Amino acid sequence: MGRIIHINLAYGYSTRLKDNIHWNWWSDKNLGGGVLNAMGSHQIDLLQWWFGDIKHVNGDLITCNETLFHPEIKREKQVTSDELVIGKLIFQNNIHASIVVSSVSIGWKTSSVEIYGTNGALFLEGEEKLSMIRKTTARHDLTQKEELLSVPWISGSIWRSAFYRQVNDLVNSILNKTMYKGATFDDGLKTRNIMDMLLK
Repeated sequence: MGRIIHINLAYGYSTRLKDNIHWNWWSDKNLGGGVLNAMGSHQIDLLQWWFGDIKHVNGDLITCNETLFHPEIKREKQVTSDELVIGKLIFQNNIHASIVVSSVSIGWKTSSVEIYGTNGALFLEGEEKLSMIRKTTARHDLTQKEELLSVPWISGSIWRSAFYRQVNDLVNSILNKTMYKGATFDDGLKTRNIMDMLLK
């Protein structure tokens, strides 16, 4: 890859485009609602895991549904939570990243990550397909199949397989009295601080 220069990350789905959605806690930013909290948190956490601490952030939080029908009070109520986040992150090592997280994108596209370095670029499409292009423009397929996806109770969900691996590692670290290598409360706090900077 050489020296990493910049990253583009997009995560999009369409649950807030449905005609029959009602106002609920997700519609209120003061109750923890919004796509930044729901999905942006995971993307920011992932980027910090890969590239280190973030030193600067700015962006826009956009609400597309101005009001939604509240079934309990039987009238329209204002939506204050974000449904689209467009941001720019700068890491301590001066890597720049653009990030778009949307709950108003047609279809469920999940992750698309592009990582550009001085010698090559990595492309993660969806939840599994990984490829690399070198300066020679040769494309290399680096996809590794997640074996757990064939386990019946995981039912093809990359999220369930990831949670299983996380819990398994945590339990093994306790039983074997070894250091847990997964996310910590400190990691969660770092992510929360970056989200708070975007929410201002």
